[in-house]
Amino acid sequence: MYINVSVLEDIIVEPNVHDALLLGLVMTTKNKLLLIMQATDAAILYIALNDIECLHADDFRQGNIILDISVFSGHDASADDIAYVYGLDKSSPCDSKYLDKAVRDFFIRKKLFVQINPSYGCRLACICGGIELLQEWPSAIVGL
Repeated sequence: MYINVSVLEDIIVEPNVHDALLLGLVMTTKNKLLLIMQATDAAILYIALNDIECLHADDFRQGNIILDISVFSGHDASADDIAYVYGLDKSSPCDSKYLDKAVRDFFIRKKLFVQINPSYGCRLACICGGIELLQEWPSAIVGL
């Protein structure tokens, strides 16, 4: 599930993305989302979220500063998290039925809930199959 990424207490700790700038989001074919970031030491980071099932991103601005990136699997992800990423209202009977199915599928299929928690700007949440730190941009787009 994690390639070249370390997660401690549900937060990505390596690479260090705290106070990084989220420069861009690129959705490729094969359901891969590339997060392009600039770390505080000016290094450019490329993190791929593989096998995207559902994505919700808002408030993308000219300056998007990341507080941290949370990663939950199994029962660590709440129904509220899953409702948010699907844009569902838990109080709606129709949405509630769909949410129950989405929560079951999340647990059964062993997916990840990944969320960018911003200090400023873009909040992003998704359900995906894995996270990968890429070494360079071309490696991210080869084989599309």
